[in-house]
Amino acid sequence: MTKLPNNEQDKMWARCPAGAIQKVADSALVTRRVQPATNLQRRKLLVGTATAAGVAVLGGVAYLATRESGQDVGPRRGTFAPIASYNFGGISCIEVAEAIPAYIGKTIDEEEKIEKIQKHLQLCDKCRMVYERQLES
Repeated sequence: MTKLPNNEQDKMWARCPAGAIQKVADSALVTRRVQPATNLQRRKLLVGTATAAGVAVLGGVAYLATRESGQDVGPRRGTFAPIASYNFGGISCIEVAEAIPAYIGKTIDEEEKIEKIQKHLQLCDKCRMVYERQLES
């Protein structure tokens, strides 16, 4: 930018209308007053959200700590639980484990028991693995 001589620079300036500077100052003060209020609202929102999340986490932990083991309906697929813990198809894991040799040898006479064992083997990964191992041997 080229520098103008002082007398030329003075010609570029114009007198401000009455009250123009005061309007600019007032708008700056209003902006400064609004900003903290907005931050306060954000802070309240964040505190409320964090409190709700904390309560939800603590509630979940309390639920897990106080629930009875009898509420489990069975193992998740791919996990293994101790034998005799679950009852799938109306027959427990222990009963299935005891009946597997007879089931493989087809010496079980009760049709209902055979159906229960089949249903249990469809739903219980652990018993199905025991069954498959005994088939192989």
